[in-house]
Parts: sequence; C-alpha cells; structure tokens
Amino acid sequence: METKSYRYERKFVVNQSRIAGLFTLLKHGVLGFAEAYPERKINSIYFDDLALTQCAENIDGIGKRTKIRVRWYGDNKGMVVNPKLEFKIKSALVGRKEIFHVNTFDANGSTRDIVKALLASDLPQDVKLRLRTTSPV
Repeated sequence: METKSYRYERKFVVNQSRIAGLFTLLKHGVLGFAEAYPERKINSIYFDDLALTQCAENIDGIGKRTKIRVRWYGDNKGMVVNPKLEFKIKSALVGRKEIFHVNTFDANGSTRDIVKALLASDLPQDVKLRLRTTSPV
C-alpha cells in the first residue's frame, strides 16, 4: 500500500460567462499553477453501495468521506496494465489517498470479472471487505 500525504483540494463554482477567461489565466500561468503531469488519458471505475452513499456524500459536501475507485492511465480497451485501487479519503479541507496495486484485468470484461481480478489481488482483508460491500457504478 502506498499512502499519499494530506493535501488541500478545493473546488469553486465559476460563472459560465467567466470560464473561458479562467482557462486563459490557468493556461498562461498567471495564477501560479503549473502542469504537474504530461497530457494523458485517465480512466476510472468508481465503486459505491446500492444506496449510492458515496455519491450522495460528495454531492451533499459531507466533510468526512471516502471515495473508492480503480484508476489507470492510457487506453481504456483491452488489458489494463498497472491499475491501482484508490481510497480517496477526504477530511474537511484536506484529502489523501491510500493506493493499492491490483491485478491486471480486461477493461472489456464484465464488472463481475473486473471485481474478481481485484479480489484476487494481494490486498488487506479489510480492503477486500470494502470491495465486497460495493459495486462498480
């Protein structure tokens, strides 16, 4: 398991008429932001319970919540190489991730096959239990 340290992550509502200007400021570095990674394709499969609890907590802005997802970079068809299971843990204004390396799986496979591959990975039992109580959404 890899644990990322806490970091600030803020979201802001931007008036539709100001979006183009904001993108211009971001692109030209006026606001002090810099590109952290080269351009890449990001793929995610999110997990939630039948009541969509994690989704509701996100929409409601609950300050303490956990989001579960599998993430990989590159093509979203065929065999997924180097996928990671992430628990994105939010606590008020800061968040962190717990990241687990999981087995390769076929992105074209059924959700049942994907979950089987994840559960066959070398994961702690509590993580496997969380996966068994959620489903890809």
